[in-house]
Amino acid sequence: MRSVRQTIRNRKPAAKPGQLRVGWSSRSITPDRPVSLMGQFYVRISQAVNDPITVTALAIEDHPKGDRAVIVSCDHGLIPDSVMQCVRAKVAATLPSFDPAVIILCAIHTHNAPVFDDFWYPKLGPEVMAPSDYHEFFCEQAAQAVVEAWQRRAPAGVSTAFGHAVVGRNRRLAYLDGSSQMYGQSNRDDFAGWEGGSDSGVDMVFTWNRRRKLTGVVVNLPCPSQVSEHKYFVSADFWHEARTEIRKRLGAGVFVLPLCSAAGDQSPHILVHHRIEKAMQTRTGMELRQQIGARIAAAVAEAYGTARKDIQTTVPFRHARAVLRLPRQMISMAACLAARRAYRKLAADHSLEGRPVTDRAASTHFARLKYHKSVINRYKRQRAKMTEPVEVHACRIGDVALATNPFELFLDYGLRIKERSPAQQTLVVQLACGGKGYLPTQRAVDGGSYGASAQDLVIGPAGGQEMVNRTLKLIARIWK
Repeated sequence: MRSVRQTIRNRKPAAKPGQLRVGWSSRSITPDRPVSLMGQFYVRISQAVNDPITVTALAIEDHPKGDRAVIVSCDHGLIPDSVMQCVRAKVAATLPSFDPAVIILCAIHTHNAPVFDDFWYPKLGPEVMAPSDYHEFFCEQAAQAVVEAWQRRAPAGVSTAFGHAVVGRNRRLAYLDGSSQMYGQSNRDDFAGWEGGSDSGVDMVFTWNRRRKLTGVVVNLPCPSQVSEHKYFVSADFWHEARTEIRKRLGAGVFVLPLCSAAGDQSPHILVHHRIEKAMQTRTGMELRQQIGARIAAAVAEAYGTARKDIQTTVPFRHARAVLRLPRQMISMAACLAARRAYRKLAADHSLEGRPVTDRAASTHFARLKYHKSVINRYKRQRAKMTEPVEVHACRIGDVALATNPFELFLDYGLRIKERSPAQQTLVVQLACGGKGYLPTQRAVDGGSYGASAQDLVIGPAGGQEMVNRTLKLIARIWK
């Protein structure tokens, strides 16, 4: 029998966390001429730049163990696979020894950023920046931000915090007959209430240099940046106001990395209490964007005081990546037939012929034709592709976990991940490394309406719960 002394001598020492290294960078992705703006079913050509749009990169490394990741927040609607691949390829060409798979690009989901392709929209003339040209410009700027953040990494400390700010509200209203509607009317006789809940929680990670000076802050909350989504200008929406206010309070050189948590059914728009909310905006002289920016900045400033007292420099950093194959949402024959009827009706309507493509009615007509055609084509091909590859990432920063997904993920899925996670605090980040569309709950599917019908989904509720479970397994893997 082995002696106790021999057993102790042969036992492997517990793994110790390495030295945390952090680097930051930010670059402009603001176009220098008019562009077609992402979002909506009609063409919007930008007439101005309301505020600059940027990419902000945070590089994190556990030295000398080697785990690393670069998280890039983009003032954009979504990050298509083509953009993800392009940015990774450019970084790999500049940093041959760097694994580009650790780059995580995610969107704040503004509807006032340029389109990357012209699937929905026709070409709009030489004065408008072509989507392909913007695609290349964006990828170059994002890649440079990644390289700069990586090259600037230095010994650092982190601290975490949690606060509250009212930003998002559920944007699906429910009615007494069991139906729901995105951006429905609340003054109807059959109005029942919100379909689901909302979450005022704000998760934060602060980074500090060796002199304990604040270098940046990660801010994660569940709401897309879409107050100005119908406007004809380039904008980061309320995150511009939030960044401006945060820097006024914490320092002009502080980097701000906004991350959109699970918010597929959330919106900053006011659907309930709208009369008094409008009156309060008039009384205070603050528009909704300004109110939201001030609320976020107040939460960050309040947390800053406690965060600076608990700076950690030797916390473990771990990163894991997986490509899940989730079951695709099937289109029914009834839905396909409905799409065919709608397509034929639209195709037979020639009343809009001759109007410019920038005409709202004409471009909506064009986009809906494309939409119904895509539903028909998907029905024809769906049996040949029963699953969808979905890239997800999990990171551990001390007691904090970060988990990504490429969906407009309904809030409940994010809460399921947060509450079952082994971490003290879990940041859920949607629209990261791809744009796979809405992922609604079964309750939303039963209620119907845009964003929860089979035609709008790549993955349905069954795949959503599977993603939750497998994301939690990925987190557990890096928590051992």
